[in-house]
Amino acid sequence: AAAAMVDCLSFAARHDARVREEKERARLQATANSVLQVHELPQLASRAPHTLEKYGSKEVEVRFEQQLTLALQACGFRTIPAPKGTRRGDIICLTDKISPVAILVEAKTSARPYKLPVKDERALIEYAQRLKASSWFQYPLRLICIVGPNPDRNIAERLNRLEASTQVAARYCSTTALVG
Repeated sequence: AAAAMVDCLSFAARHDARVREEKERARLQATANSVLQVHELPQLASRAPHTLEKYGSKEVEVRFEQQLTLALQACGFRTIPAPKGTRRGDIICLTDKISPVAILVEAKTSARPYKLPVKDERALIEYAQRLKASSWFQYPLRLICIVGPNPDRNIAERLNRLEASTQVAARYCSTTALVG
């Protein structure tokens, strides 16, 4: 009976230590994600090999959105990140000016210059229409801003199409320009 009691207490102690370790790891991860690493933005956006190795393919996108949100907050915006799986854009920025406005920010990562593919253009049109038609969202949408790696040389034409479709200004900002 004493041996069984020792085994039980030993198991409970190991389990308790494992739970404490997991909680500490989660706390440290949350802290790491809440610290702005400006120098990382261009590497995340361009999916640099060392960032893929460090974070993994899918986590690079998540990390980029988190870091971009922090950078936008540092610029004075209130940000509303999109919950995973929702179809409404990555980040909505709100200004606290006398006449507040909204900016729809789409975070893009790509190893190649970003082209604004048709599927992304259609999604942004849909997001803009939803925001403009929403009864709960009371800020006028004034800008669609795509932030990512260096753009393709033909992106201006695609942005003009997006602007014409949404009646909202559309701009592209490379992370290099944002960091600069």
